[in-house]
Amino acid sequence: MQSELGGADILINNAGVMLLAPFTSEQQAEHRQMLEVNLLGAIAATEVFLDQLRDGGGDLINISSVAGRTARSGNAVYAATKWGINGFSEGLRQELQPDIRVTVIEPGAVATELTDHITDAQTKHATQEFVRDLAITPQDIAEVIEVREWDVVRVPPGTWRGYEGGPEGLEILVFGAPNLGENPREDVEGQ
Repeated sequence: MQSELGGADILINNAGVMLLAPFTSEQQAEHRQMLEVNLLGAIAATEVFLDQLRDGGGDLINISSVAGRTARSGNAVYAATKWGINGFSEGLRQELQPDIRVTVIEPGAVATELTDHITDAQTKHATQEFVRDLAITPQDIAEVIEVREWDVVRVPPGTWRGYEGGPEGLEILVFGAPNLGENPREDVEGQ
């Protein structure tokens, strides 16, 4: 692919499965699938494209979830994969800057097919109801990726850099944002 199209300038690790259910030993296959897709898939893709990103001063964007900071009953393994993405991203940010900018996006409920794959009937129904009422769209995520040049570290849900009206339930956490001083979290507080 590199010889035909040139090197990659950006890698977006977005593949994921959300097989929520109460934790039991009978779901080993589902637990393994979430670990392999959500966490190991992002690691493998990054391994494949790392040299190309480094050569071009590229961007690595990992799509995580608010579950990467807040675990709930019924999402223990899913949350573990998202905590893993956050830790992986922070470690890479420290290791790869300034050659590669690492960005983590942690949305809440997003209107995708993720809930269709939940096998526990009760959890599936409850999650679909929750998502139907609160979900943002994949387009909202795409817009965040498009405007990530902003000098922000954290944008509260419902706002984008102080502008009211951003998608509800969306929080952006940008590691390695450009143009920030030594204490980026403090630098952003007044914005």
